[in-house]
Amino acid sequence: MKKRIKIAVLSVLVLLLCCLNALPLQAASFSVSSNVKSVYVGDTFKVTITMTNMYAYFNASCSGPCSVVSGFPSDLDAMGETKSVTATYKATQEGTITIKVNGVGSDYDNPVDQNISKTLTIQAVKRNTSQGGGSGSSTTKPITDTRSKDNNLASLTIDQGVLTPSFKADITEYSVNLEKDVSTLLVQASANDSKASVSGTGEIKLNAGDNLIKITCTAENGNPKVYTIKAYVDEAPLVFLPYK
Repeated sequence: MKKRIKIAVLSVLVLLLCCLNALPLQAASFSVSSNVKSVYVGDTFKVTITMTNMYAYFNASCSGPCSVVSGFPSDLDAMGETKSVTATYKATQEGTITIKVNGVGSDYDNPVDQNISKTLTIQAVKRNTSQGGGSGSSTTKPITDTRSKDNNLASLTIDQGVLTPSFKADITEYSVNLEKDVSTLLVQASANDSKASVSGTGEIKLNAGDNLIKITCTAENGNPKVYTIKAYVDEAPLVFLPYK
């Protein structure tokens, strides 16, 4: 009877581990961006909040020569996915417009409330309609943000085991199973764009069981893209059954 109970307990533990390994992983992130750096007085511009795998409630304020055309919602839930919301503002006169987003967010992988604080500045410039020469005929044009948006990795490799699935720039979640004596994993990655930066690589220390490794590729314009590797290091069995 005792052997049957031990076997049943072991089966339940194996089933739980399989279920946990099947859960999708997405690293949490929160960013605020606009597709322009300056705008003509009287024109509108858009600001976008993008969030991945977290819940957040926040408020956005517009200071300087601006007015709100349509605002953001007060909260956003992006469990296991990436969501974006957009607000529209209008430049009312020349000057510097500041958009501030403040709030509290919670990562679904690490459910601890964290303060959120993001700031954007947009320059409002006067549109000069004069077509003739002479004084006052010069025109200041809005500046479009020409910085690269490419935040893709060109490569992602590890020195032990095999990444599943095989690396592709648009796939951000990977897994690898390792032997129980593996204590470190060398992670290497390169950005697709030479102006982008990569962090989270190098020799990573591992523990027995599940390990979550996050590699971030940040585009020239500041927008990040997070790739994750779930590295599972084989554990010693929790229950030993005598074999007869």
